[in-house]
Amino acid sequence: MADPVSRPEYPGASTPPHSPQLPQGRQPSLRGSTPIAKKESSARYGTEDPGSDAHYKRHEQEFRRYIVGPLPKHLFVNFLPKPSEPLPARPPYVGNLSGLLGSGTDEKILYPHIHKQVNPYVRPGFELSITDNPKDARPKGSLHPDLMIYPQGAVPQKDLVASARLEYSEIYIEVKGSVSDDPFRDLNPHRQNRESHQFLKEGGNHVKTRGQLIAYAAYACETQHRHCYFSVLICHHKARIIRWDRAGALVSESFDCSDAEGIEFLGDFIWRYTHASPLDRGWDPTVLVSSEEDIEAFSKKTVLEPWYDPKYVVTLLVWPRGDDDQTNGEFHEYLVSRPVVSPISMAGRGTRGFWALSKKDGSIVFVKDTYRVIHRDSNCEGDTLKTLLHHNVQNIPEVHAHGDVPDGNHGFQHTWTQHYVDEYYCGGDSPIVPYVHYRLVSKTVGPSLAHAPQTSRELITYTQHAFQGLFRFDGSSCPNELILCSLVTALSDAYTFCDLMHRDVSVGNIIIDRVTNKGVLIDWEMAYKVDRDIGARTPYRSGTWQFMANELLREPKTPHLPYHDIESFFWVVFYATVLWFAPKMDNESVIELIHDLFDYYRLDPREGLTGGRLKHEALLNDKRVASTCLPPTSILYAWLKKFRYLCFKLDTDIFDRPSVEETFKIFNEAWQTILENRSFTNENRFKRKALTINSRMPDAIPIATRQSGSFPPRADSIPPPTSLPTHRLIEASDLRGIKYPSTAPVLSNPLKRQHEPDEYELRSQDSGNRSELSNDAGPSRSQAQTQSLRNTCSEHSATDNCDRETPTNGSGGVTVSSRPKSRMPMGKGKARAL
Repeated sequence: MADPVSRPEYPGASTPPHSPQLPQGRQPSLRGSTPIAKKESSARYGTEDPGSDAHYKRHEQEFRRYIVGPLPKHLFVNFLPKPSEPLPARPPYVGNLSGLLGSGTDEKILYPHIHKQVNPYVRPGFELSITDNPKDARPKGSLHPDLMIYPQGAVPQKDLVASARLEYSEIYIEVKGSVSDDPFRDLNPHRQNRESHQFLKEGGNHVKTRGQLIAYAAYACETQHRHCYFSVLICHHKARIIRWDRAGALVSESFDCSDAEGIEFLGDFIWRYTHASPLDRGWDPTVLVSSEEDIEAFSKKTVLEPWYDPKYVVTLLVWPRGDDDQTNGEFHEYLVSRPVVSPISMAGRGTRGFWALSKKDGSIVFVKDTYRVIHRDSNCEGDTLKTLLHHNVQNIPEVHAHGDVPDGNHGFQHTWTQHYVDEYYCGGDSPIVPYVHYRLVSKTVGPSLAHAPQTSRELITYTQHAFQGLFRFDGSSCPNELILCSLVTALSDAYTFCDLMHRDVSVGNIIIDRVTNKGVLIDWEMAYKVDRDIGARTPYRSGTWQFMANELLREPKTPHLPYHDIESFFWVVFYATVLWFAPKMDNESVIELIHDLFDYYRLDPREGLTGGRLKHEALLNDKRVASTCLPPTSILYAWLKKFRYLCFKLDTDIFDRPSVEETFKIFNEAWQTILENRSFTNENRFKRKALTINSRMPDAIPIATRQSGSFPPRADSIPPPTSLPTHRLIEASDLRGIKYPSTAPVLSNPLKRQHEPDEYELRSQDSGNRSELSNDAGPSRSQAQTQSLRNTCSEHSATDNCDRETPTNGSGGVTVSSRPKSRMPMGKGKARAL
């Protein structure tokens, strides 16, 4: 097939300008199911049922800003380029939906009519099935589109009859009984002010319907190896086509299927889709069918047994980037089966994690499959890790290979949604950024913090290792038996030697290296390069919602500072304590605390999703710490009490903070003092039974342990539940004005066609003038102020409550073309403002 689409160039001068040709004669894997992560391997942090109205609502609130439309319907046929060989003649017109009852018909009556009119356009080799079966025996909360197109024979007939199987679908069709159920509003052709057009209809049913559409697409992309997905919405006789990718969704204008033109257009799209190549249908061509020998080799690795399923063993290709090319330009091949983690959100990076077997040397590695953000400050995680290793930063993972994922047409897989944000018919107000598909292979393997610590002292020790990685400490201050020092080392070293903030400290991003028995801080994808002379200039929030600092949640435009990473460690330990080390808390109390303290959010009309209010209140006194019912002699109780107070001081005394270096030292010394006090009791981990965090996976709290000698799952990028803002929350409203540098892939317009000059096409628009984002540095700090915090912390006893109000601070944050005062100043001295 001729290449009808302009592809992004590969970044970096040391790499070829185009991706390599994929291996010839190898069959891509089009199996409909990349299963979701097994329940104990998937640390879902939320408390809602998928398929519930609340779940749909949160899906919608998370994703609504990434919906672009209405686009001319002809574009969606152009998204499926004509093959080099002429298409077979399309079946003749057989009828339309004009004979249906009036608007308001029960949607179930529409299913056979739609099936009758659309099915003739489905190419042999595919089948259209009505899949909304009232006798579906699957558990409550399952996702049930009304009709779906499957590859013929992909789903056993008994399963097709019994239930909807989104994991095998090519396209789903959702049906509503009334035109008024359409959750989108087309542009009035006589309207002059297109930018003020509100494409999304408001109201409970419209929000729920959008949430349904998003949830279905998210699940399909979660369980399939795809770079995009298509779906159809039919509201009585009006239809729309939607194209989904990790940047957002492109929605067509509605078209009328009650006449010949409309139903023939829908039929033409279906006909073109079912004749398109797997790549153009959205499949990832770098996921290949594995041979019987490969499957047998994978099955023999006993440590991989928990993630082995013979039906799902596939080969992932990784094209090495730059200096990683140790194979003379050849692909690295890795065998994978069930993922350790899988994305449950449609928005964002869609990160999967796999335990993998290297076909080259038989070693066990970890593969992170994700979509990386492209903007002027972005960097590949593999390059970031190499920089950290070059500066001898401790307690970080070692890279085996990494690189962007080829598309099979001498380009690389990237999102398309961002190309249409500024088109005149879309209004231009969606904060969408581009993503490129990327894979990172790590040699460092071990269980995550969600699985490894068996005692409360181990929990505190492992997390200190990660904390120390952000700032350099004298290793001699850490007793050899205390493993926790290494995580702190990773965080501290990165800031000291590389001017990097991690920005995503979470339970899933701390693993325990079984070789060194140290905590390792992983997932440096969102690490941000600090310019200490300019000040804080982070263009967006990022992080795992439950563990983000309260101020970032309460005020989304607040620049991300190292102090926020420090606070995240408190929430990581608090969360772990509640789940695994507080046996006196009943399940109801645990769910209530997680929901209120970690999941809390609200939708602000101007700021978007905000939260953190209850986190802020929890720092004011020890009531939340006391709610864990831990005895005062517990080492965890002492740690939580001390660090609650230290975080409270950082959160409230924003104009009286020590430097970052001093702050790291204060926290590390407090950590060390508690660990060295042998009078504290050391609690054993316990398994909390019959507690459902996510109904798709009962008992999904990540508390399972493995037998010695096996590898518990490592959560390389464990996503939060879809009830949260995104897998890694990315606020991109300010990124639309940023011009991408030459070092990033040039994401050209995907519709510069070499074919079909007679059809409606678009050209890419330059975004014009660009602005830098920056903030002024904060005020300076005296040595007396640093000593004041030290003295206050040392005087703080186990009985202090520190009930006081948070001082009112001025507004501020990152804005385009301005230099506002940051409301989170940093101390002077060695630590200049970020």
